[in-house]
This record gives sequence, C-alpha cells and structure tokens, in this order.
Amino acid sequence: MRSFIRLLFVNRLAVIVCVLTLSGSLAWGQVDFSVYRSLGDSLTHGTQGGKVVDYRTQPHAYPVLLAEKMGTEFPLALLTISTGSDEQTQINAPNYVHGANLAVNGAQLSDALYRTADPLLPPSYKSGDTTDAVLAPRTGATQVSAAISDGATFATVWLGGNDFLNCLTSYGTVLQDFFGSMGLTWEPDPLNVSELTDQTEYANDYATLMNTMTASGNMKMAIANFPELQHIAGVMTKAEITALIGPNPMPEDAMTSELMAAAILIDDVGFFGKDIWKVDMLADPANYWDAGEVVAINSAINGFNATIAAEAALHDVALVDLKSIFADVAENGYAIDDWVVNADWFIADLGEKKASVFSSDGVHPSDIGHALIANAFIDAINDHYGTSLDRLTQAELRAILDADPFVDNDLDGRIEGIDSPGVVYLSVNTFAPDYTGDVGEVPVPEPASAMLLLMGGGLALRARKR
Repeated sequence: MRSFIRLLFVNRLAVIVCVLTLSGSLAWGQVDFSVYRSLGDSLTHGTQGGKVVDYRTQPHAYPVLLAEKMGTEFPLALLTISTGSDEQTQINAPNYVHGANLAVNGAQLSDALYRTADPLLPPSYKSGDTTDAVLAPRTGATQVSAAISDGATFATVWLGGNDFLNCLTSYGTVLQDFFGSMGLTWEPDPLNVSELTDQTEYANDYATLMNTMTASGNMKMAIANFPELQHIAGVMTKAEITALIGPNPMPEDAMTSELMAAAILIDDVGFFGKDIWKVDMLADPANYWDAGEVVAINSAINGFNATIAAEAALHDVALVDLKSIFADVAENGYAIDDWVVNADWFIADLGEKKASVFSSDGVHPSDIGHALIANAFIDAINDHYGTSLDRLTQAELRAILDADPFVDNDLDGRIEGIDSPGVVYLSVNTFAPDYTGDVGEVPVPEPASAMLLLMGGGLALRARKR
C-alpha cells in the first residue's frame, strides 16, 4: 500500500512539474531563442563610417547585443579589412565560421531571397561580394535559405534600406570634379530617385520572404521599418548644410547628402593639394534632391513601411517601429547620464556632451546607435510575445557610448573614427584630419582574439581594437 501511495505521489509530482514547465513556457510566450539568425543589409551587418565592415565593427551590431540578452550563441563570420579592391574573406579562411548574422553589405530585399553565395577560391579565398564570405561555407545559400537550413527558431529582419538608400549614396559631381581636375573624364552620379525599388516588387518580395520563413510554423520573428529622410543625419536640409558650410546656393526646399558637405569641408583642409569642391557645387541639381524628389523618396519609405506593417500583422510577428524611434531621438534626444544622444551628423556635435546614433557617414549606426536599436527590438519582442528579455541598462549604454569611436568622449573637437585602406569616404581619417584620428579617446583593451562567440549570454569579445 505504501508503495502504491509513493508511486501515486511520484506520478502526480511529475505531472505538476510538467504543468509548471509548460506554464513557464507559456509565460515566455512560447518563444525559443536558442537558434537566432539576423537578416539584413549593411545596417545590420555592422558597417560604419562609409563602407567599413570587418572584425572591428561587426561585434558592435545590434544583433550581437540582442543575442546576448537572449542568452544564445551567436557566432560571427568576422571579415578581414577591405583592401582597395573591396575584396574580403573570413579572418580564419578556409576554416570558416558558420555565422549567425546573415546580413550582407549592399543587399536589397530581393537579394536576401535570390542572391546566392559562391565558393571562396584559393589562394586568397576572397570575394568582392560579401555574400560569399558572410554565408561561407554555405555555398549556394541565400540569407533566407541559410536561416531556414540553420534551423532558426527566431529571426530578425531589417531589409529594404538599399531599396531607397541607393538614392542617398550617389556621388553627384564629386568624382566628376575630382577626375576632371586631373584631365580625366568621369560621368556624374546625380542625386535623384531613379534607383527606388518599385512598391509592388517590394511588396511581392516581402510576402515571399515571410511566407517562406514562417512556412514551418516553428520560427518566430521581429521585423523592422525605416526612418524618413529628415531623421537620417546623412541627408541634410538647407538649414543643416548652411550651419556646416555657410551660405550656399542650394534651393530652400531641397535636401542634399552629407557627401557634398564632406567634399566641401575636406577641400578646406586640402585634398591632394587641389582646390576642387566649393559651395557653388550646390547650385547643380545633380548635387541635391529637389522638393518633388524628397516627397517621392519619403513616399517610397512609407510605402515600404506599410508593407512591413501589413506582413507583421498577417504573420503575427513583432513589428519594430524604428521610424518612430529615430524620429523621437532626432526631435527629443535620448539621455544617457549627462550625455544626450541625437540623430545629427557627428561634426555638428564635436566638443559637446552629445553623441549621434549615426557613424561618420550619417547613414550607418554608431555603436550607441546599434545599442538603442537593440533596445527597440527587445521592447517590440517583449510586447508582442510576452517575453521578458532584459533591455540594455543605462550603465551598459554608457559603457558602449564611452567606447564608441564615433563619439567625442574627451570633448576635444575630434573623434577617433575608423580608417580602412581603399575606402574613399569621410571614414578615411587622413582625408578629414580636423575631425577624426583622435588617438586620445577613451581606451578599450585590445582583444586577445579576433574571434567572437556568444556563450550563454557572455561575450567572449566586445572590445574594439584601438
């Protein structure tokens, strides 16, 4: 009889434990973070300061911070520093890391579906298409197929930036003027709306992506939208560029790229000893977007955002409203201790206790920008799925801000920035000596290894090599 009672007690205890386990799972919103994959473009990959993305920048991207809070492993396919030929490979090639951040520089939405990784061939194992290095050793895979074949239980998607950002990265007459000064011919690359992705094409591709990734029913997701032009530091109004370079002939209702401001500012300190770019370049329509083009680009962004919201609702996934987050930071700032984070181009804040969510190119996030984006994802995931992921605390945000190379931590009017061979942009410190290359910023210990792996939520590498 005692044996029967003991057996009955054990069985009932097992049932209670099982029920408690299930209840805990339900309280967690039935979300499994054990295999997390991130899809996106350079905004997700960790590109900063123009087109620099390698082992120095990748560990600071928002998916790394998210994975840490999820407590899941998140290996990175860390890339070598890009050379003048733009070719890269993984730092340990051909001993490839099966990376969890699947985002690829320059990717449009359609690329995540259809651009496949080619094999990296000896002896260099390098490629000019970072798809090959990022997805190695998954030859033939796309971002979407890689996430599925990896058995992702959770995925984040921030795709569509290059479906409108390609309009924002045009060089206008900058290169034409430069090569013309040497007696060479170069076609202008006018700022216009010719490279906007068609709305129907974008909607169809997004539907295909979501249908494909949710087909098994096992993958939960969080998908993000985009800010409007006026909240992107690299896009400047008449008032903003006038504050930086002084009076200029650009129309009052037009907007221009920070590249135009950079060219004029760089010319002031000398560029190969030439006197090329002056404020009158802003009289040329090739170097600004007129009022109609500004409306067209914002309309495209809001059209993409409407598609993203519709797909989030249709598939019952978390919607991350980065449009509102960037607008709030741009309009009200974000306080971290006695610092204020804004959405300005970095030059506007040098020497002050201010920092920007953007790196020096005004488009790609700074380290602190990635941290605020990570918190936005965490909030959306918790709100939608009923999870309890911890946000980055004020202390964690301050530590990231203090180590951010795009923040003037010592208030001397310069930032450290980031330099990379062959990257002709403001990110090249030698081209902007008045603003970058400050070696006296807050030091960060040099990592013992160039490899990063998240183990149980602990970062093996989070320091940036100084």
